[in-house]
Amino acid sequence: MAKPLENALVHKIEKEFPRIGRSHICKLCADMILEVVNGHIQSKQTVRHGQILWTAVSIDDRPGLSQKIADTDLVTVLLDASTAQDIQSSLDGVHPNKIRLRKAVRMCHQAYEQGGLLTNYDLSEILNIPDTLVGHRARTFSRTLVNRDSSYSIP
Repeated sequence: MAKPLENALVHKIEKEFPRIGRSHICKLCADMILEVVNGHIQSKQTVRHGQILWTAVSIDDRPGLSQKIADTDLVTVLLDASTAQDIQSSLDGVHPNKIRLRKAVRMCHQAYEQGGLLTNYDLSEILNIPDTLVGHRARTFSRTLVNRDSSYSIP
């Protein structure tokens, strides 16, 4: 059975880039495009209340000096931006900084489990706080881990 989107891509590649090669090369290009697109799309039925889809840096992409995000392998991850525990903590009067730290650590773990890494800028955007504050909180959390044994719990 013919795949309409794949066929449309093959036709467009053949038309716009006639020197790229024969139709099997254009089909290969179309398949690669579809692979990238399908990797970034998730059905809205998979996203629950309080969750967000976020495009993160792939854990398989090696960082480079002055590397731009456009030159980085990306993956789409599903994150719990707000949970019942976050809401209850807020109602219980837990300081907002502690709630944000818990959220940041949780989302970093979730992204990593799905093959992605969140940057300070990502967390800044998600939590709606300056990226310098994210960095400060991360350093504070790291020092806490160093001062404890090898096991830790999210504050």
